[in-house]
Amino acid sequence: MQNGAARGAGTVLPPAFDAWRAGSATLASMLKKILFILRLAIVFGGIVLFGRAVQYLILNGGFNGSFYDILFFRS
Repeated sequence: MQNGAARGAGTVLPPAFDAWRAGSATLASMLKKILFILRLAIVFGGIVLFGRAVQYLILNGGFNGSFYDILFFRS
């Protein structure tokens, strides 16, 4: 019998390839976490910008004509 057949393994991988595969799984896990954090940062930034826009509208007279000029790119 081969070295992994007794344990029910179909193929036997060299230790270096096994370590590389474990490392790539770790890298994939890290990339998923980084992308999740980037998504959270984008959502948080959108919330902050929306809050500042509302604050601008409240402090500067609300929805007046100049706001619509900016919103609809009118000059």
